[in-house]
Amino acid sequence: MLLGHNVDGTCGIPGGRREPGETLDQTLARELLEESGWTLRDPAPLGFLHFLNRSPKPPGSPYPYPDFAQVIYTATAATYHPGALLPDAYELGARFHPIAEARRYLSPGQFLYIDAALKARTR
Repeated sequence: MLLGHNVDGTCGIPGGRREPGETLDQTLARELLEESGWTLRDPAPLGFLHFLNRSPKPPGSPYPYPDFAQVIYTATAATYHPGALLPDAYELGARFHPIAEARRYLSPGQFLYIDAALKARTR
């Protein structure tokens, strides 16, 4: 499983926000390439996460508030392009982990997505 690594030592599922005019598939391809350097084969929507911010909207934030959704996909890694990684002050990049190891970094709620992705890939 591909996990993003952050400067604070946390890991998570790579993700990001849709740019104006992008389809969800275009957003997936762009964000994954920028955060990990990987392109994908056979992306398929798996589910979504719903976020509800409880704090006040940050001044000048252009993003939907207080609710937003993040679509979760399953896919196969295709080609690695290390030069495509964008420098970021928080994200250090991403790497693949065995499923058992990935579970140590994620919340129990995210295990549902791991299990669903594994089940979808064995069909």
